[in-house]
Amino acid sequence: MRMRPARRLWHLLLRKPWALAALVAWQALVLVALLIRDAALPATCPAMRTCEEILLATALVACGLAALIVCHFYLTVREVRNRLFAGEVEVAYEAARRHAGIALGIDLESALRRLLEFEARRAERVATATRLVGRILRETPLKMFIADISAGHIRFSSSLCELFGMTDNRFDLDALLLLPDNEPLARLWRVVAEGERSAAEDTLQFHLPARRLSRTVRLRLLGVQDDRGKTAYILGLVLEPEGDKPSEPAE
Repeated sequence: MRMRPARRLWHLLLRKPWALAALVAWQALVLVALLIRDAALPATCPAMRTCEEILLATALVACGLAALIVCHFYLTVREVRNRLFAGEVEVAYEAARRHAGIALGIDLESALRRLLEFEARRAERVATATRLVGRILRETPLKMFIADISAGHIRFSSSLCELFGMTDNRFDLDALLLLPDNEPLARLWRVVAEGERSAAEDTLQFHLPARRLSRTVRLRLLGVQDDRGKTAYILGLVLEPEGDKPSEPAE
């Protein structure tokens, strides 16, 4: 679809940074010309007044276009900024594309494209790390779990699932820690999660919400901190005391 001349002119004005400067310069030039004329030729003929009116009209049009460009620039940058602050990089990129004039004029579109590519690569790395963790939990002979504190869930290894005689390997973290029977576990958990210690160990009764299964284990918790020093993950190593068997409350 061919762009209409008026729309093509508007996009041209938006894309070229010198367009705004030219509009402002024209207004200044008209003002200077009128001041010089008033000082040099106080009395003017009708033809001169007509020329002045035309110059004033063009200056007013230039002033209006300059104001529209400034408002357009402000609204575009504010929308992109709000989207970026909300973490919506792709939406910010689409907003820049909708306002292609300003985006191209300050090279914002290419910057957002590179940021979007960076986000895609980071998402790919996260997905790869997630698959790696899943593979480790399936294949390792260790009885262990990994808890993602920000996501609020905990994943058991296959060996740990076998210890409890169950197939589900993912649990809600709050459902596990808020279980009244797991108060000793919750106390040990808080020591590591709140950063009091990077590692903690104790023998306790480990209860699961699923079918109310429980097991007495020797549990060692290891905290993994993020760049800000806040605990982001907790790795749990479960050691089964000899002679202990899974227990299930009688119905």
